[in-house]
Amino acid sequence: FRGKTTSLIEVGSSSVADVKSAFEALQTIGQVSVATSGRSGRIETGDSIEVEFLTEHGDLDLMTSSSGLDVVTKGTVGEAPFRKERQVFFCNADGGSVTVAYSGKTAPLSHNDLMITLQAKLSTLVGRPVSVLGVDSASELCSAAGNEVFVDFNFHVGNVPPLSVVDDSLSNGALTVYGNGEEPRGAVNGIHPIMGSFTLSLGGTTTSPIPVDATESNVKNALESLPTIGAVSVSKDVIGIRLDANDQNLSPGVTSVFPVWAITFASSPGCEPGFWGLCPANIG
Repeated sequence: FRGKTTSLIEVGSSSVADVKSAFEALQTIGQVSVATSGRSGRIETGDSIEVEFLTEHGDLDLMTSSSGLDVVTKGTVGEAPFRKERQVFFCNADGGSVTVAYSGKTAPLSHNDLMITLQAKLSTLVGRPVSVLGVDSASELCSAAGNEVFVDFNFHVGNVPPLSVVDDSLSNGALTVYGNGEEPRGAVNGIHPIMGSFTLSLGGTTTSPIPVDATESNVKNALESLPTIGAVSVSKDVIGIRLDANDQNLSPGVTSVFPVWAITFASSPGCEPGFWGLCPANIG
């Protein structure tokens, strides 16, 4: 499931508890419930096994079987208003460095960055905390054999744009980023009731795209970059709470589902040529 393989499940020997443990041992699965049509407590020939994903949300790709047969079907299509984004790094270099980019900013990464260092660099790059997990106990970003790293976006909402490689100076290998929901590689697209970005315009000029979960500073900086707008103050209110099936906040410390910004125009723009007619009409 999502590129990872369970330990061997033996017909006639493995119990329902064994199957559950095998699934939950995978780093791509949190918790599942398992039931079987059989009565012996073990997996027997002809039994149907029902697996319910408790912590993986939304419509999931099918599991595959080592038998090569189409023995897995989807009983219920998952639906979820919220799901965290997961992007995956794969690096098989044995030296050097690489630069990754996000939303116009860059960060240099060393091939031997430890997970705690990588987490700090990526959190700074994207502007909010992310968590990283070295798959199969990987402790560094890269290795000659190839290391996988899960990057979870804990405070970004919806489908997050993928990180990208802009300068690869690695030795004897490369860094590949899976950030478009490539589930066979473990990547997962985020889900949110409101996703994407928007722009604001005044006097024929338009901001760059602003993400729906933008901070007050994000909106302020975007507006003040326009020649038709001077200084502004921005405040942000929130409506709604992200709750999971157990009524727990999906994003601790974040209560917003629907943000509402209030913008106050505090001064006139720079009155650049071509925008004289707007000065000082946009103060207020």
